[in-house]
Amino acid sequence: NETFVSALTRADRDAVHVNAGNIDTGPDHHLLLTQRWLAERRPARLVLHLFGGNDLVDLDRPDPCCAGKPLLSYAEAGAKATCGSLEWQLDMPLALVQSPPPYLMQVAARDLRLGALACAAVRPTAALVGRVFRVWDAAAADTPERWEHLAAVLRAFSALAARASIPLDVVVLPERDLIVGGEDSAAAKRHDRIVALSRSQGITTHDGWPLIQELVDREGAEKWFARTQANDYHFSAAGHAEVAAWLRRRWR
Repeated sequence: NETFVSALTRADRDAVHVNAGNIDTGPDHHLLLTQRWLAERRPARLVLHLFGGNDLVDLDRPDPCCAGKPLLSYAEAGAKATCGSLEWQLDMPLALVQSPPPYLMQVAARDLRLGALACAAVRPTAALVGRVFRVWDAAAADTPERWEHLAAVLRAFSALAARASIPLDVVVLPERDLIVGGEDSAAAKRHDRIVALSRSQGITTHDGWPLIQELVDREGAEKWFARTQANDYHFSAAGHAEVAAWLRRRWR
C-alpha cells in the first residue's frame, strides 16, 4: 500500500491502477504477460516501467518455466514466445546465485546496520561466485545483442498497444548509482540509452531521472530510498509518493 501504483489508485477516483508485474522478472516476462492480459481486458492505458539496474540482466535470462531457456526468441518477425506451454526445468546453481538475501536478513536490515551490511554483501558475493564458476555473469548483459532484443520487445509492446487502440507509455526509473555517480557513470549511460531507445520507437517516454535527482539534491538520498539493504535502490514510501505525484501531473 506504499507503492506509487497504490498511491495513484488512491488519488484517482476514476481509475484503478494495476501493477501486473512480478518480482524478479524482466521486459520479456512483461511482454508475454501483457499479451495474455490484453486478450481478456482492455485497460485505458498501458504503462511499461523500465529500470536500467536489472532489466537488461533479466531480459533473456534462462527461465525454469521454459525448460531453462530464455522466454523469447528473436527473428525477422520480432520477439516471440519460446515456449508455448509450461516446461519446468530448475537450474539450481543458477537459482542460488540469482536469489535475493534470506527474508530474515532483509528484516534485520531495516533496523540493524550489521543486517544491512550482510544484505548488501549477498548479491555481489553471489555475482562473483556466478562469474567464477561460469554459472551467470550479470555484467555480460550490456551487449549489442541484448540492446537489440530490448528494442524488439519495445516494438512488440508498441504493436500490441496499437492493435488494441490503447495509449502506451514507458516510464524509465533511475538507478541510485546514477544519482550518486552523475552523468559520466555507467548507470547514467545505460539510463540515457533506454530513454533514447524507447523514444526512437515513437513511444511516449517519461524520464524519472530529473525528478529523483532534484529530490536527492534537496534533501539527500536516505529519505527517498528504502533501507532494506545498504545503498538500497528501491524507493522508500516517500519516494513512491513523489513518483506517484509526478506521474499524475504527466497524465492529467
